[in-house]
Amino acid sequence: MPEILTLQFGNQANYLATHFWNLQESYFTYAPNTEPSIVDHDIHFRPGIGTDGSDTYTPRTVIYDLKGGFGSLKKVNALYDDVGDSRIEGLWSGNTVTHRQAPILQTQYQQDLDQGLPTNQLKASDVRYWSDFNRVFFHPRSIVQLNDYSLGSDLRPFESWSTGEELFRDVDREADILDRDVRLFAEEADQMQGFQIFATTDDAWGGWTERYLDALRDEFGKKSIWVWGLEDGRREDRAKMLGRAANSARSLCGISKLASAVLRLSSEPTPLPEYVDVGTGSRWERTALMATVAESVTLPTRLRIGTSLKRSSMAEFEQTLNTNEGQNVFEVGLNIQMEDSDNKNDNGQTIQRERFGEDQNTDAEAATFDINFMPSTTSLLPQTLATVARNRPRRHVFAQIETDRYPNRSSGRYRSTAQLDHEELLRRRYNEEAIISIFSIPLAFPHLDTIPASIFRGTSKASSPKELSLACGLTTSSRTKHTVFELRDIVTRHSRAVSIDEREELYNGLTEVGEKYDFGWESDDNSEDE
Repeated sequence: MPEILTLQFGNQANYLATHFWNLQESYFTYAPNTEPSIVDHDIHFRPGIGTDGSDTYTPRTVIYDLKGGFGSLKKVNALYDDVGDSRIEGLWSGNTVTHRQAPILQTQYQQDLDQGLPTNQLKASDVRYWSDFNRVFFHPRSIVQLNDYSLGSDLRPFESWSTGEELFRDVDREADILDRDVRLFAEEADQMQGFQIFATTDDAWGGWTERYLDALRDEFGKKSIWVWGLEDGRREDRAKMLGRAANSARSLCGISKLASAVLRLSSEPTPLPEYVDVGTGSRWERTALMATVAESVTLPTRLRIGTSLKRSSMAEFEQTLNTNEGQNVFEVGLNIQMEDSDNKNDNGQTIQRERFGEDQNTDAEAATFDINFMPSTTSLLPQTLATVARNRPRRHVFAQIETDRYPNRSSGRYRSTAQLDHEELLRRRYNEEAIISIFSIPLAFPHLDTIPASIFRGTSKASSPKELSLACGLTTSSRTKHTVFELRDIVTRHSRAVSIDEREELYNGLTEVGEKYDFGWESDDNSEDE
């Protein structure tokens, strides 16, 4: 079984991952004599035995958050009793005083879940913590609270990249993190294909993630490791934005050397199409949009064997997208098709492209997506350079993998130029032709009551749909070079962003990353001249 182990680093990452686990839970079929789901749950879930001897089924994940970040979620839940002696023993024999923090009460949504009652559609005001909309049980060993820092603290903010790096080293020194937190889940897997990591990379969690990746590579050198790097796309005080950009630059420079795939996700991709509305812009709403594409684009890696659909793998995705053995930073894109919009969005544009018809082939031009999640730092550029950035020539696509979720299809289809023989692949790359794979899967995206009701508005008459048809994809393109160089130039030209000692290292490291995406005449391009 090609299991995937998930690691969750930080509060925003846990919001996204909670949406992800809720979506996986929605594919379970509980009614007798019901046709099983096309999703193989064993990829992301693990069987176990509760303390009362009953069977359990929990996510293969390890969740890290700061003190106060778990909300009302308890380490020990209804599946597992509190086992062991919880008394504190020490050398002190005198009187002791126990101080207990007031417990965080469950929301009405969680109370309804525990009592087996129907749940109602959530609103932004209902969600205080990511545990407020969680629908799955976790194994107690999945919950790891880091008590050195508190969530949202002004006295000791968890913001600087170096702070996260230092925290990992301190925790790992006290107890080998991989041995304590990961080994149990890894060793029980029969044929683990790799790790997927949800992490915030523009704050202290970026430093934590790089050090964690370094340890993973030493222990699991040949496994696939995908990092979904979450970045704050909001426009704030310029000093804060420069600080976030510096953290992102450090993370990208280090993580790209260790990860098999780096998938950068902006919390507020710009521009957004008219049919998307993130409402108040709360963390719950913004991560719902990111989770929609993260869960959908990886759907081919967890399809059930024995159906008419072809299961792929993390390694196969990497082989298709990494066309020169140095490209591991991929763009993430999304299109939504509303069921009641007659294949049109608010502007009357056709969303379902004709090239997905039965008579088309994968040699067609690579798809473009309404939503591009690649973070941009153009707003921090001087006006003249920002104008140049907005008028750059059209991107060249080296490779692309699309996942189309259209439930009206009678059967799934898989087409890929990546399956061509070695000589044909070399010919296509020499002629600068894109390598394209398309997975067509007849499974709509479920619009759960834990997802904001109005996030995908469709037409002005549309109510909240129960299911969505969508197309999403991962793309290797020349645009990545400009995005990386833009980030490089911003952080290395501002004295407040990084120290003088670090500036040269970052400049050279990001230049090396960006040059992997040279295309044609652009290989002679010098961003400094722009």
